[in-house]
Amino acid sequence: MIKGHCIALVQPTPAGLKLIGRPGWKMGEVLGVLVEQAGRKVFQAKSELVEATAERLGELENFSRELDALMSPRA
Repeated sequence: MIKGHCIALVQPTPAGLKLIGRPGWKMGEVLGVLVEQAGRKVFQAKSELVEATAERLGELENFSRELDALMSPRA
């Protein structure tokens, strides 16, 4: 699933979609995972790094909340 610059990997299950790992930053065609390197947060995909700015982290947090709401079981 992709929205803006955020990406999440999901898989279908009998109960619906299930998140694989944590959402991350879209870096080309791959998911950049959030890591800390030399005391700063970055998104990393192989050897490529993208600074995890406050704006990017906010976009990722909003995306994660939307995913949680969409994938939560309905009462």
